[in-house]
Amino acid sequence: KRNIVKQNTVNEQISDLEDALRESQMGDGTGPNAAFRGLFDLLPDAVLINRNNDIVFANAAAADLYGADGAEDLIGISTRIFIHPDDLEAVNKRQRTMLAEGERAPLLAQRRIRLDGQVVDVEVAVTPITWEGERSILVVSRDISERRKTEMALRETEERIKNISANLP
Repeated sequence: KRNIVKQNTVNEQISDLEDALRESQMGDGTGPNAAFRGLFDLLPDAVLINRNNDIVFANAAAADLYGADGAEDLIGISTRIFIHPDDLEAVNKRQRTMLAEGERAPLLAQRRIRLDGQVVDVEVAVTPITWEGERSILVVSRDISERRKTEMALRETEERIKNISANLP
């Protein structure tokens, strides 16, 4: 039940982000204005716009997640360098399916590689968008590394308790 609530929350955020993107591109269509960037920089989740596998927009949380000094340092970098090699095939398949169907892909746990080489567990939601007149992908990621560590510690504790109780007279 909790996963459904989390997914709905992320899906609601994506819908809000899509609306903000559409509004920001009215007028001359040159991209986000200062208010738009301010909105995205307030979000705790990493937001990227991927066009042809290159980052064309990133917020401050994306810079934090990927270990960049600032969001502008991510612009122009291939999204592929952040995908864990073991997840690359699944990411490619998911991306092709999402773009072919023209619908957002469900929330999925994956691994990413930061610029410093550290592996990070993330939940990723993606949806196709039009950015500056071109087909692109809005990527929203949340670091779940601490949650994964906590879940593992809980499983280990449960196993120890189970072993202790099995050895009681």
